[in-house]
Amino acid sequence: MSGQPKIFLTVDEAMDMFKSQQSAHSINVIGHNIMGFEWSISGAREKLETCTDLQIAGDTARGMGHGIAATEPDGDFIFFEHDEAALTAFIAERESTPA
Repeated sequence: MSGQPKIFLTVDEAMDMFKSQQSAHSINVIGHNIMGFEWSISGAREKLETCTDLQIAGDTARGMGHGIAATEPDGDFIFFEHDEAALTAFIAERESTPA
């Protein structure tokens, strides 16, 4: 989303856009490494609650199906898998709502 304004999310909004409501997959950027993780829904919620700067990810992460981005307290990034229809609908709704 370079050049586009950030769209911030609450934990509930992010979780509503998960691809699955039974588990959650993430890509974690840890230093120069990229690791995949599988989370229970409750574990994913706990992780998101500790993160800062929760937002819709940029085009690259979104194109890889991981369009929910958060910054962990240590500065590392985590990208959760999303449902594209839910994310697209959320963006359309958010953009049509006056600030």
